[in-house]
Amino acid sequence: MDPHVDNANRIAGSTRHGVVEKIDHSGNRVRIRTGQLLTDWLPMSHGRAGATRDWDPLTVGEQVTLQCPSGDLSQARLLPSLNSDNAPPPDGASADNTIREYPDGARWEHNHATSESRLTVPAGGSIVLTAGASSITIKNNTITIKTPHIVLDAPDTDATGNLTVHDLLSYLSGMVGRGRVGRHAAAIQGDIIHHDGLMQSNGVVVHTHTHTGVHAGDNTTGAPVANGQDASA
Repeated sequence: MDPHVDNANRIAGSTRHGVVEKIDHSGNRVRIRTGQLLTDWLPMSHGRAGATRDWDPLTVGEQVTLQCPSGDLSQARLLPSLNSDNAPPPDGASADNTIREYPDGARWEHNHATSESRLTVPAGGSIVLTAGASSITIKNNTITIKTPHIVLDAPDTDATGNLTVHDLLSYLSGMVGRGRVGRHAAAIQGDIIHHDGLMQSNGVVVHTHTHTGVHAGDNTTGAPVANGQDASA
């Protein structure tokens, strides 16, 4: 063969486009169909493969570019994937955002113009964040937080629905509240122990109040007197 023609063919074949036809995930390798040719197994390329490592495997039918030294497919290396008619950019793609979509419908997006990040998974999926002994699991209808200790460091905290505490409830700076229409302000079942202070109801202190109309014998006393009032009045 004319060496000039051979060199031209090698140069022309040094860069090829193809699609992924076979994947060996355990071996981290793929075979690429380029024209009528099917490559041997080639290592998959990832964003990082050192002390920082990525695992983002290619998918069957994904369009890629092959860099082939001297046109030799046996030495081909994969370059980043290319969008195609069957795999266009995700909806909402723009100059302001980074988007990652997954086959199950999950989607991660960061918009650097608004500094907003969104991670969405379909119903039935979950998001799990773990740090040591602590974890947060977000599911369709529940959020579960597991940790040895939680600190809510905020001047004000609002709970808009019912709140159930299954173990001891302690407070250090008092408790103030009121009942909603049709509900008691408080309903407690069980013993109440009170000490070191006043227990007062409508102006009457339980342990120091007096009664009007006190008589010896079996008579019933009058109503209790609010503290500070004269029992004889």
